[in-house]
Parts: sequence; C-alpha cells; structure tokens
Amino acid sequence: MPSMPIHSEDQYTYKLSVIVAVYNVAAYLDECLSSLHRQKRTDVEFIVVDDGSTDASSAICDQWAAQDVRFKVIHQENKGSLLARKTGVMHSSGQWITFLDGDDLFADDALEHMCSLADNCDADIIQFSIDVFNCNNKDQHDNVLEDVNKPEKILKNETICASCFQKKSISWTLWNRIYKSSLIKKSYAHIKDIYLICATDAYTFFIITFFASKLFIKKTTPLYFYRLNTGVSTSRETIDLFTKHLSEITIIEHIRGFLTIQAAEKSWFDACTALQTTLTNTAVYRMATLPEKDLPAALSLFFDTYDPVVYLPTLQNVFSGRQDTLARAAHTAFKQKDVRDSQTAHQRATPTEKKTVGIFYHRYFNGGVERVISQQIPIFLKLGYRVVLFTEQVCPEKEYPLPSEIIRVIVPNSYAQGRASVFLTALREYDVDVLCHHAWLSQSLLLDLLLCHTAGVSCILTCHGTMLTNMAAGIDYPFNPPILFILASTVCILSSLEAYFYQQCGVNARYLPNPVVAPPEAPANITSRKVYRPTVIWVGRLSEEKNYKEALHIFKQISEQRHDVLCYMVGSGEGNDSKYVQKFIYKNKLQNNITYIPYTQNVDQFYKLSTVHLITSSFEGFSMVMAEGKIYGLPLVTYALPWLELLKEDKGYISVQPHDVKGAADAVITILNDEWLQQRLSHEALESIQPFLEYDFASAWKELLESPQRTQPGVYQGEVPSNMHLLYDHILFTYREGRLRILSRFSNKEAIKKLLKNIPFIDNILPIGSRRRDFVKRAVKSVFGNF
Repeated sequence: MPSMPIHSEDQYTYKLSVIVAVYNVAAYLDECLSSLHRQKRTDVEFIVVDDGSTDASSAICDQWAAQDVRFKVIHQENKGSLLARKTGVMHSSGQWITFLDGDDLFADDALEHMCSLADNCDADIIQFSIDVFNCNNKDQHDNVLEDVNKPEKILKNETICASCFQKKSISWTLWNRIYKSSLIKKSYAHIKDIYLICATDAYTFFIITFFASKLFIKKTTPLYFYRLNTGVSTSRETIDLFTKHLSEITIIEHIRGFLTIQAAEKSWFDACTALQTTLTNTAVYRMATLPEKDLPAALSLFFDTYDPVVYLPTLQNVFSGRQDTLARAAHTAFKQKDVRDSQTAHQRATPTEKKTVGIFYHRYFNGGVERVISQQIPIFLKLGYRVVLFTEQVCPEKEYPLPSEIIRVIVPNSYAQGRASVFLTALREYDVDVLCHHAWLSQSLLLDLLLCHTAGVSCILTCHGTMLTNMAAGIDYPFNPPILFILASTVCILSSLEAYFYQQCGVNARYLPNPVVAPPEAPANITSRKVYRPTVIWVGRLSEEKNYKEALHIFKQISEQRHDVLCYMVGSGEGNDSKYVQKFIYKNKLQNNITYIPYTQNVDQFYKLSTVHLITSSFEGFSMVMAEGKIYGLPLVTYALPWLELLKEDKGYISVQPHDVKGAADAVITILNDEWLQQRLSHEALESIQPFLEYDFASAWKELLESPQRTQPGVYQGEVPSNMHLLYDHILFTYREGRLRILSRFSNKEAIKKLLKNIPFIDNILPIGSRRRDFVKRAVKSVFGNF
C-alpha cells in the first residue's frame, strides 16, 4: 500500500496517547493505572474507556483521573473491547498511539523508551519487547515470549500482513507496538461498529497492515508486562468461554467485506483465508480440551458457526485416537440441535423433482465392492434417480462400464489434501439428496458422515465385510464401528445376524443383500453346462485376507493328485502380489496346471469353463464371487464362513476349517472324482442362489432412498435370527485369526532382527546413513511395521 502522509508535530497536542479499555477488571485496575501514573513524561495522555463496567472499575478510573491530569476517562455503555478501543483512539490527541489492557502493566520507564523509539525509528509501526507474569508454568511463559518477542527486522507494505497471518513470523497483538496516530485513526475508521471481545487484535491489526508502510521490530528491555490466565484469551477453557470465543470467526466476513470495498489484490484475500484457518484450528484445539460432557454442546455451536471445509481436517488431527469420543458427542449434538436433518433432503424433493443419489467408494475397478456398485447404478437409473459417482481413484482402462449419464467426481483421499472442499462443493452443486457410502472402514468415514450432516445430506452406509474384519486381520480399528455407524441415516448390513447386533447397539441397521444379477449366458440348469476339462477357479483380490497364497498351495496339491486338472487364479493385488503368483507357478513347474489371469471385467468366461469353485477368504460380508459361482452352478469348496447369508441353507458347498490346505485340496478332489456329488452340489448351488436373484432390490432401495427411518435404539426390526450362537463362534474365530496374523508378523520381525544382528556385511552393503539403507528400512517397515 502507499505510504501514509507524514503529519507535522504541531498537529498533535501530545507526543503519545495510551488507550486503556476497561471492563470489570477492578481486581487489577489499580495496579494497571498506577503503572501509568508512575510514568515521568508529561507530554502524554491516558485515554481510559470504561466499557460499561458493573464492578468497581468505573470508580477506580475516576479516582485516578482526580489525581493525575494526564488521565481522561470516558464512560460508555458496554460495547465490547473492539469499540472501547475505537472510542479511545478517536478521542486521542497524540502523535503516536499505544494500547494497555486493564489487567496489564507498563514498565516504569516504558513511555520514555517508546517516545525515544518514535524519534529514532523511521516507521509507522514500532514493536518493542514484553514480559509476562502471573504464570507458574514455564512452558506457557516461554511460549508467549517466543510468540511475541521477535528478532530485530524491518517489514514493509504487504509483507507485514503476510508475515503475520500467513507465515506467522510475527503476532497480531496490538499492545506490544506504538503506531502513528494517522495510521491508527484511518484504520479504525474502517472497523465495523460491532460488539466483539475475541479476536479484536486480529481484526484490527489486519486492517492496520493494509494501510501500513513499514513495521520496525526493535529488541528492547521489556516495556509491557502481560498478565497471563486472567483474560479471555489465556483463561482455562470452559463451555461458557468457548461460546464467547466462537464470535471471533465473524471478523472474517468483515475483513473480506473491507477488502472487497478496497478492491484489494488476491494476496490480501489469501491472507484473510489463512487467518480464517488459524482461528478455526484454534477453536478446534480449545474444544478438544473441554470436559467430555461439554463436547456435544460445543460441537452443536461449532457446526453452526464454522466452515466444515476448514475445520474437518483439524478435527481429524486433533481427535486422532479419539474418534469414538467425537462420534458420541456429534451424535448427541445433532440430536439436541436437530442438526442431523436427514429429512431435509427428502422434504426438498417433490414428486415432480428428480432425486439425486451419490455413490462413494475408493475406486471403480478390481474388487467385489466395485462390482456391487456397477450393479447398483443401473437399479438407481431405472428408478429415475440422477446418479453422481464419487471415487478417489480413476483408471478408465480397468473400470466397469459406466453409463454416459452418470456424473463423475474425483475427490482427494484425505481431508488434509482438500477432500472436504471438493466433496462439499459437489454435494451442493449437484444437489445430492442421499449419499450411498460404501467405504465402511475408511479412515475418513467419521468426517464424511459429519460432512453429510452439515450439508443436510442423508448418508446410507453399506458394510461390505463382517463387523470383526479388523480383528481377524490382526490390526486395530481406527474406531468403534457401532459408535460411528449411529451417525448414518441407515446402515445396510449384509448379514441378518450382524444387523441384529448393530440394532441392539442403537444403529439404524437393515439387512439388505448385495444386488445379484445373472448374466444372459449363465446356465439355466446343470445340464446346460459344458466343461471339457476338470477346472478349478479362484477369483478375488490378491490380498492377505483372501489367503491367495494358500489357494496356490491348494492348487499345487490338486495338480499332484490329478494331472489333468486346470486351475484358474483370477485377480490382481497391490505391489508384488501378481509377481508372487507367477513366480510360484514357474518355480513349481505348474504352467500346465495353473493359469494366472490378472484382473478382468469379463470373469464370466472363466466361470463357464470351470467345474469347481474355490474360496479361501478368512472373512467375507457378502461374497460376490461366491454368488457368481452359484449363478453358474459351480460346486463350492470354501473355508468355513457360516455367518454368510449365501451359506445359510447349507447347500451347494463343502466347507473346511480356515487354513486347512490339505482339507480343501481333498474336498476339491472328492468333488472332481464323484460325478453324482458334483451334480448334486451344482443343482444345490443354482437352487440356493435363486432367492437372491428373485430379491426385489429396486423396491428395497427405493423405500430406503425415499424414507430412511431410524429405529428405536435396542429394538430389532424383524425376526430375531435363530442362529445367534454363530455370532459367538464368529467372535472366537476372528480373535484366533487375528492372533495368528499378529504372531506371524512378530516371528517375521524377530527373524529380521536376527538377520541384521548376525550378518556383519549388512552394514557394508547398506551403510548406516545411506539412502539405500533408508530405502530398505522403509520397504521393510511398510510390510512388517516398526521393529
């Protein structure tokens, strides 16, 4: 900005005006004003603004005015500290202006030093050093000094604002500086007449920096003594204080309005956005220190006040490890404030309007969930809904076919990378009424649910695994599923057993199987199937929970007993999984018996050529490949998954205990060697899949999308499952499965430790501190974790 005009000294009555805003600080005010009285300079004035105090502050101000003519007291009704200072500034007559809070102190020679700085420094803002008192916490003491006292430097024009609000290399406190009166009065002329007691310094200093030409930071003896733990900004957080703090975000609107009127450049708006982020983050940290009982009330206020695009990333960081606490508080807040407004979206849609349904998952290729979505989309389109597909990844050459009318939105995979902005903008732009969320174990699930609530969008969550998936994998849950799921409008569960469990936890859970669609080429009966060579097929993602390595060993044992058998392994994985499969086949010379087919959308061609279907998953929610195998009448050999709806009829399959490689191989051989058994299981497979093929998914989803209703917590809607004992069995199994995986990782870690300890030449080929060593450490850590 251009420099302010220089005024001659004879335009001012005093060298320096001290502005003291006072409101109910009687306990400290005498000490404060006494520090002014001790100042020796006579060419100064003390403008004391009593902002409608209700304690003895008003009388104390008048007492000092009677003793010292330099005191000028202004009594006004309570308008807040922002306008109290403004009143003082506009009544001042000094060439320079500084500020003193009513509970703080000046050093005895403070004004002498300030006037000397004014005479010797060519700047319109001069910063001096301060000290703090009333603090028994050394860290707090040091942090304040580090934040306020800075090395000597000169900042000019726009760099003053950027240094404060973007780089944060200087503070926005008003009381540690002296200002040219012309600058301060011009700035306060643009300050809105609003009641404000929080963030007043940030608001005022931002406007000051817009008009300032030079700030000189001088290292001095402490001239100002800042009292900690008494004011609004440094007191311990309570729900009442938190409520007061919420008003500070209103300054952003006023600053943006000011910048618009001034036709400011983009850099100034960027600085304002940076300030908004700072204030929001500070509010989140304050909220996190509140007692848990106060969190719902705080969140309710918070959600109504702040921009979710700004606060969600910070919520994720601050409440990391406390997601359950945040979810409980949010649920209570939404309930109390009626912010959770799942009916709003439905009230918005009239019979003549076209409802918009959003669908979210990480990607649209290579997986059972993705296959489900590819079958869900046509159902929604047939029902007349507009569909918006949200994914984090895009890979056109691998994705399932997508109808041309589908709107596609790619969102970042984390809130730290701007997920909230992209997601929220799209939800509003396309007027999404309901979001069908399929990433039930996502680290971002809680924030996605909060985002939907704040946007007034109902969220229907589908669980594609079992409730104990992470336990079986031997890893910690990032959250307690029932606690987070209660935030969803409805949770679709693929097992009636687990739906009952979740409803007992107060979740609006409904049993709803995945869409199962028979392709035109699927056989109508077993006589229409033509297989020319005994063939076993395994289909799935190459991942740990699918146990694809065990499937390879099962194939190996089958091939050793029946040399004429062909085995298909269909699917892709992450990293080196595909290479592992190929290497296994080559190493064991099984090229004539095992054919590896990477991920393909046209897996049906391999089902048609197969005799037996093999599944080696440790856990599944609703196995789409199992359903597909049944559609083709394939006898199934599977690791025991008794809770699956697809296996409830106990037809069309032989189950073996998980990880029983020999048992699975023997079961496959038994089926291949017994034509009657093969035909019976094939007939049962076709019979058992019929209820799912006949299920009216369109009607079920239409009812769900049009009126997702909450159940009464703890009240099961429907018939209580007769096989509840399986839930206990399921828990025990997944616990044992998780223990096995943990022990496996532990033994691998111990082997690596022993290797590093007993092979000295490791340090030769991977020197300590080398890039090679760091690379290997990162690679090992990604597989085995810390060790």
